[in-house]
Amino acid sequence: MRLLLTTILAVAAAIPATAASLAAQPAPIVGTWNVEWEMGRQIINGEATAITAKGTMKVEVSGDSLLATLTATSRSDNQPITRPPVTIGGRATASGAVFTQISEATLNMNGEERKQRSIGTWTLQVNGTQLTGSVKRVIEGVEMDMPTAPVTGSRAK
Repeated sequence: MRLLLTTILAVAAAIPATAASLAAQPAPIVGTWNVEWEMGRQIINGEATAITAKGTMKVEVSGDSLLATLTATSRSDNQPITRPPVTIGGRATASGAVFTQISEATLNMNGEERKQRSIGTWTLQVNGTQLTGSVKRVIEGVEMDMPTAPVTGSRAK
């Protein structure tokens, strides 16, 4: 009886240490990724064209959250990169992370330009050295069905 009780106590004492060490491990998404994503859309006469970007996403732990710094290096429409790197906050999930990006969209309708708040939800999964997922954007005050856009990437060397 004494041996059994000692064994149970030893196992019970090890459980909190194991849980704490698992919680202290960085999320699999932490690190630097080469990524491609849809950075915007151009709509001319009702015809939408996705503008994709390539760049890097550096993900770091910040307290109990994650911070991702997204730096565009090229655009599919060959226009110059005019946006500075953006940092977005998120939380780890079992397979990756979910980030929320709040930014300003520029709308140009018939030559009249205006700014509108945009909210993007990035849902990302990690599978080894590959990153997959999507970004869903909503522009406040604009009734426009913006499709969920793919995000792909690979861990930077």
